[in-house]
Amino acid sequence: MDICLEEIMGINIEKMKNELKRFTDKDHYEHTLRACEIIVELAETFGADKEKAYLAALMHDYARDFCMDEERVLKYCEEHGVILDDFCKKFIPGLSHGPVGADMVMRRFGVTDVEVLDAISRHSAGDRITLLDKILALADALDTGTMISEEARVAAKSDLDKALVLCGRHGSPSEGEYAAMLMEKRKTQPKKERDGTSIYFVRHAQSDPDTGTDRTRTLTWDGHIDTRKVASFFSAMEIDIIYSSPYQRCLNTLRNVALLQGLEIIQDERLRESKYGKLNGIFHEVIHNRWNDFSWCEEDGETLGDLQKRNIAAVSEILEVNKNKNIVIGTHGTALSVILNYFNPSLGHDNYLRIAGFMPYIVKLDFNGNDYVGHEELLIVER
Repeated sequence: MDICLEEIMGINIEKMKNELKRFTDKDHYEHTLRACEIIVELAETFGADKEKAYLAALMHDYARDFCMDEERVLKYCEEHGVILDDFCKKFIPGLSHGPVGADMVMRRFGVTDVEVLDAISRHSAGDRITLLDKILALADALDTGTMISEEARVAAKSDLDKALVLCGRHGSPSEGEYAAMLMEKRKTQPKKERDGTSIYFVRHAQSDPDTGTDRTRTLTWDGHIDTRKVASFFSAMEIDIIYSSPYQRCLNTLRNVALLQGLEIIQDERLRESKYGKLNGIFHEVIHNRWNDFSWCEEDGETLGDLQKRNIAAVSEILEVNKNKNIVIGTHGTALSVILNYFNPSLGHDNYLRIAGFMPYIVKLDFNGNDYVGHEELLIVER
């Protein structure tokens, strides 16, 4: 194993192992060591960071024994702000050790790498989004899965996604199976009659500008945690349809909402964020000028007038085909600000500045037919 086993990312590995041995039973500790060996091989095969992979595997089951006590889990989550969505709550002993463990590892060992923490959180339940997510889930399955086929083990040497499908997730329903179950259930339920239409605009959770382009960048660790607040907010509601900007941070923010509602996310390119041009170090001046004149923009940018026009075209079409329904729309700070301004002109530049740090942020707009009735702020997380 050609990685340094004394220290990874400034973290003492021997200290981690000693704590893990104290915190878990013998079988889980030995499983963890085997998973570490497997994941390093998978990282080598599929081109992942081997040190991050080893660290994620070493701590992936850190909270498993702790999470066998449902009351203790719920108390920990309440004290430390860990949000478990309804899916996770249904299978606390089997699924909660991912998100709870990630929080514990962050607090107790100072692990701050978002990719590592996300992989730990998602290995027990959730989408496998990154390469590290996938190889951790596969390493865990290959070691603990007594019914893993030879075909799956062969696939693990060359086809990661195929191997994951062949391994499945034993002990609890997979996220895809759960979503399919909810979709089938919705088909048999009578539709509720409603007077009027409500659109819940959801501004995305905090994103990390260093993780990709404006279109592809992902959420920070805090942002990832906050998506569960969004899912929890909608968990007791019946949502009829979900639309979103195609930008990854919006889709990630709504992923758990869609899962728990048994819905797919419909992406609409018109709902994307404003295009910024050459700012030349005068961002605040550019913003002021944009709001002062909706027909003005910086070089290579987009006017607020054009931004508003395409977003309102999308919203108007959504309203027209979804009368008397509860609708969720994933959006952005500037895009949402010009939408609000269209329906309520008093919400202008000052309101844009006020909500700039709200990530995520949920505001509901009510309509009678196509006529705007009013709005209400329902969830604010300041970042």
